[in-house]
Amino acid sequence: MKRSRTLDICRGLLFAMMANTHALSLAGVPHTHWLFADYWLPNGWATAAFVVLSGYGIGWIFSATYDEPERSRLLRRRSAIVLAVMFASNAFFAAVKSVLLGHGAQTLTSQWWLGFFTLDTEWTISGVLLPTALVLLCGSAVIRWIRDAPWQTLLAIVLGHLAASMFAEQLATSDAARSWPVRFFLLEGFGGYPVLPFMANGFMGIWLGVQRHRDKQLWLNIVVVLMGLQLAAYLSTLEPHGQAWSLFRANVGAFGKFAWVLFCASLLSRLPLAPLTLPVALIGKYALASFILHRVVMQALSLGISDLGFVQLPVELHFATLWLGTLATTWVACIFWQRRNLSMPTLQREQLFPRDDYRTRQASLQDLQPFASPQKHCIARLRRFMALR
Repeated sequence: MKRSRTLDICRGLLFAMMANTHALSLAGVPHTHWLFADYWLPNGWATAAFVVLSGYGIGWIFSATYDEPERSRLLRRRSAIVLAVMFASNAFFAAVKSVLLGHGAQTLTSQWWLGFFTLDTEWTISGVLLPTALVLLCGSAVIRWIRDAPWQTLLAIVLGHLAASMFAEQLATSDAARSWPVRFFLLEGFGGYPVLPFMANGFMGIWLGVQRHRDKQLWLNIVVVLMGLQLAAYLSTLEPHGQAWSLFRANVGAFGKFAWVLFCASLLSRLPLAPLTLPVALIGKYALASFILHRVVMQALSLGISDLGFVQLPVELHFATLWLGTLATTWVACIFWQRRNLSMPTLQREQLFPRDDYRTRQASLQDLQPFASPQKHCIARLRRFMALR
C-alpha cells in the first residue's frame, strides 16, 4: 500500500493528543488547570476524529489502488487484525488495572470475562477499535455505493448519523437505556464508543476519501465548511443548553475535528520542519502498534515515578515526564520497527501520490553519490528541502 505523509502526520497528531489526555489523567492534573484548556491541546479530539480518519484512509487509498475483490479481501483481513488487537489489548490492560486496584481475583472468574460482552465489565480505550474494525469490514461496499451514487450515499450517512444522535438523546433518559442493544449501539458500545454513531463517522470519512479523487476542489470546499462548522460548534457552547445545539454538536463534532487535524497535518507536511514532522509521521505510520505501546510505556513511567517516591512532583512536571517520555519512547520503538522491517517492498518512484509520499522522496536522496562534488551537494540540499515540502 502506498503511504501518505499527510495521513501519517494526522495519525501522529491524534496519537499525541491521546497520549496528552492519558498523561493528564495519570498525573492527577485538576480539570481547572490550564493544561486542560483547548488552547494547549484539545481533549477528546483523538477518539472522535480517529474513526473518521480511518475511514478517510480507506476511501482515499483503497478506492484508487485496488479493484473490489482485492479491496474486500484486504479490508476484511485488516478488520480481523484490528478486532484481535482490540480484544487482546483490552483483556490485558483491564486485567492489569484490576490487579493494581487489588481486585485481581475477579479476573479468574468467567463472569468477569463474560462481562466484556454483557457490558458489565468496564472496557478500556481499546473499545474504540470496534467501530474502526466494522468500518473496515464494510469499507469496500461503502466505496462501491459512493461511486455509484455519491450524493444519495452522503444523504444516507448524514440522516443515519442524525437519527442515531436523536434516538440516543431520547432513549438515554428512558427505561430502554438499560437494554443491551440500546447501550451497545447508541449509548455506550465498548468503553463509551457507541457503535452506530462511530460507524457513521467512519463512513463519512470514506466519502471524503473517495471524493478526494473524484473532485479535489469540491473535497477542499467541504473540508473548509467542516472547519467552519467546528468553530460554530465551539461558539454554540456559549449559548444556554438546548436540544438543537446539542444535536448540532453531536453531528458535526467528529467531522469538524477531523477537518482541523487534516488541515494542520497538511500544513506541517508542506513546511520545512523535518525535525518535527518526520518523528510525528513515523509514529503515525505505526499507529496501531503505537496505540498499544504508549499505554504500556505510560503506565510503566507512572509506576516508576510512584515507586521512586516522586509523586510529590509538581503536576506540570509529572505530566511532562509522562507525556514526553511516552512520545520519545514510542518514537524510538518506531525507528526500531522501521529498521527491522526488512521484508517491506522497495517503493518505486512512480507512486499513486508522488507529491505526498515522503518515503519515496527520502529513498531518492539515497541515490546520490556519497562523494559528490560541492555543486552536487548543493543540489542535494535543494532536493532535500523540496522533498520536505
